Amino acid sequence: MTATVTGPARNEALACVVLLHAKEKAGMERAHLTMAFQRDRFAQGQRLSVAALIAAQSTYLHIFSATAPEAGEVALRRALTSPAAAEVQRMESVVFLDDESGFGIDPTTWFRTISRKIDMLGDVSTTVLGSLREPH
Repeated sequence: MTATVTGPARNEALACVVLLHAKEKAGMERAHLTMAFQRDRFAQGQRLSVAALIAAQSTYLHIFSATAPEAGEVALRRALTSPAAAEVQRMESVVFLDDESGFGIDPTTWFRTISRKIDMLGDVSTTVLGSLREPH
């Protein structure tokens, strides 16, 4: 996508691509933590995998913020300050506590909440794609 777009729209195309990567990593995190919450513990090596997925999302979202048009940045800020995103962040923080008693997080609630966050990232992507269609 970025190779076929030239001029000022190239940054917006890059923003769309990195946002798709962030959504993909969020989907992988959703799968990992759904399994962990079902078992109420991590499988061997899974904590590191989840940490890497969260770090990758953060990196992609940082690149997005640096390349997206203002409307995309505003939409991302709104998505990341939403109640769903705050609840995802709270649940993520639980998995990094050194508490051996389990997570105590309902996997269905987790899945539904992170899915809402992923959907909001999709809305951000739609906003940026709309700006690509506008003449520059």
